[in-house]
Amino acid sequence: AEFARFKRLGPSRISPEAAEGLKQLTRYRHHLVTERTSLKNRLTAACDRIFPELASLFSDKHGATAMALVREIGSARAIAATDIRTIERVVRTASRGHHGRAKAEEVKHAAKHSVGCSFAEGALSFEAKHIAALIGHLDAEIDALDEEISRAVDPETDELLRSIPGIGPVCAATIAAEVGDPDRFGDPRKLMAYAGLDMSKRGSAPLRNALMTAADKARMRDPYFGDYYGQMRSRGKHHYVAVSGCARKLCGVILAVLRERRPYERRPSIQSQDRG
Repeated sequence: AEFARFKRLGPSRISPEAAEGLKQLTRYRHHLVTERTSLKNRLTAACDRIFPELASLFSDKHGATAMALVREIGSARAIAATDIRTIERVVRTASRGHHGRAKAEEVKHAAKHSVGCSFAEGALSFEAKHIAALIGHLDAEIDALDEEISRAVDPETDELLRSIPGIGPVCAATIAAEVGDPDRFGDPRKLMAYAGLDMSKRGSAPLRNALMTAADKARMRDPYFGDYYGQMRSRGKHHYVAVSGCARKLCGVILAVLRERRPYERRPSIQSQDRG
């Protein structure tokens, strides 16, 4: 409407080809991870009906060993009817030797005494096996994608971003791709709005997720963010709200690091500043 009335057309920035390529890769990764999470939730729902005890047998119910049992054998009834040597082979192979006969016997005992229902068990077992196979395929695709992303990201930018506590290789690549030229953001508030951290939730979902993930780690690793998080929690703010506050502070740090092209320097804690 502004353009139609006054013919005012501001310049638009075009990202360099390499930066645009990195954005495509990181956004595709975000899509795959979202799909995998959805599949894991569906698998949990199916396993809760055919073998609810499975989740308590392993530290990670979506780990390699639990997934192998579901993928290769299926429901509690099927595991209970399977020879212990077969169960041991699956467990030992999937865990790379970490588990053996003892865990196989524990699994078989839990399967024999499972409270899982038999109603529509065949269909649920087929679904669980299929989903477990899809998750395994996505795991491999995401690993391959991570290697491609590591080759596409600028090494200097990656090193600068990873100097900030809480930012690892995946978050660094996502932030680098989404931010691009830091000069296009006049101040940190514009980056917050672009990420949807201004409570609009209309910005870049991959960037918002990366900032929230990094902020949650930064508040545990850096006194400056940790003290700010503690202050918000002491005022009765919810954990998510406090982490969002840390993510907004992180926006300013990221822009400063990228513009000045120098690594992050740890700041003294807010409490130390107050004492000074």
